[in-house]
Amino acid sequence: ELNNMASQNKYCNNFGKNGHYEYGTNLINKPKIIPFDKAERIKNMSFNCLYMTDDYIIIGSDSRETLSSSFYNDSMQKTFINKEQKLVWSMTGICKYKNIDYIKLVNEVMNSQAELRDKCILIQHLLKYPTKDKSFSTSNIKIRFNLFVGVFENKKPKFYSVEVINGKCSDANGIYDKINYPFASGVHFEQCNYLNLKIMDNKIKDDCVLEFTKLISDVIEYDKDKTKTVGGDVYVAYMDRDGNITTYINGKEAEF
Repeated sequence: ELNNMASQNKYCNNFGKNGHYEYGTNLINKPKIIPFDKAERIKNMSFNCLYMTDDYIIIGSDSRETLSSSFYNDSMQKTFINKEQKLVWSMTGICKYKNIDYIKLVNEVMNSQAELRDKCILIQHLLKYPTKDKSFSTSNIKIRFNLFVGVFENKKPKFYSVEVINGKCSDANGIYDKINYPFASGVHFEQCNYLNLKIMDNKIKDDCVLEFTKLISDVIEYDKDKTKTVGGDVYVAYMDRDGNITTYINGKEAEF
């Protein structure tokens, strides 16, 4: 069985403690714990990842939008920042539904002045609609949306996880105070096992960015003869504990 990230991570504070949150099934997994042969195989999704220490948060994704089994848009940005609010976030899963751009909609919420926790609660409810298409429910296809948000609150790293599967909120949704392994969503999340944690924990910024970029690039390469839903450019955002954010595309510093 899949491990329950929320229940096994003692650093997790679920959104649902005050009744505003619905529990559902689990998607996000700890790659270090789940055996490859028992990990749930996820199709038709891209890839994003987050890693954090006491000194920095790094987050990134690919940029492929899968339009059909053979058509792709490789310019779909999924990692974003707000320097004023000192936030970094990344998405994967359903992007558009019935001519509504849900990445744009989520970004509108994320860039609002609301409390971050309230933003996450609203987003998980917004995404119930596009992930609960009855045409998929009869074909055993799981429609997913994932959002990772990184922030420093009182100089302490926080990771906000939001995911919705077939119209239901995941029991992995919550606020995480401390993690010492990478979190990933989408396809091939088990590839996080190959992230060099020695490099990441040395906290040399340039080395961390290159290693993290390499992970996502390797997933893109690995996926070429598999689901073919991961591709395009690699977007990475690095934020230090003072909230200073630097962004990179394919390992080179670039604004986005």
